[in-house]
Amino acid sequence: EFEMQSCDLTPYNMFVKVSFPFAQAEVAKGDVVESGVMIRNSEVGWGSCSVTLFVHRLVCTNGMVLPETIYQARKYHSGARLSVDEHSREIISDRTRMIEDQAFLSSLHDIIDTARNPKTIENIAESFKEASEDIIEGEVKEVVERLSKRLLITSNEQDSVLEHLIRDGDLSRWGFANAVTRTAQDSKSYDRATELEKLGGNVIDMPSNEFMRLAA
Repeated sequence: EFEMQSCDLTPYNMFVKVSFPFAQAEVAKGDVVESGVMIRNSEVGWGSCSVTLFVHRLVCTNGMVLPETIYQARKYHSGARLSVDEHSREIISDRTRMIEDQAFLSSLHDIIDTARNPKTIENIAESFKEASEDIIEGEVKEVVERLSKRLLITSNEQDSVLEHLIRDGDLSRWGFANAVTRTAQDSKSYDRATELEKLGGNVIDMPSNEFMRLAA
């Protein structure tokens, strides 16, 4: 009941991104998005294991990772730090790890169940619709420069964002977010592509008044 959108094993992370075709909603006529999850793990100390809500846009196969404050479970890789004797440390550590793992797996299942719920993507689509009402009013190139600086998008990526934004013709906050996530497809690094997908989600999460100030 899921579709694999992409996966990769980079020098720093393992990524798995899946979507659920039965959990879809329309942002606009013909612009369909579907809910999914991104699983990320690192065994080299680059970060924690996390499960985050992922949105797949069908019209252009863009992916968007929603901000970490929304629907995320995270488990850090850490050893035991107990001031007890070696035997007790082994017993208590194993028990503690088991409890922590059970709690993490429970959170993981909760997020997947949330992503599988069609109501979730309907609610998210509403936030996309709200973003589509915030229209860029200033000179487009200058606005892209300001927003790129705010989001820490590189100059080369900025050119790509501008190109995709103009090509798609949607000069809204939703359109800008999609230009960022479309730029992710141009990245040769899967890690960076995922970061750009996160930045697209950050654009949606950005307060309307802040976006409009930068887009004026």
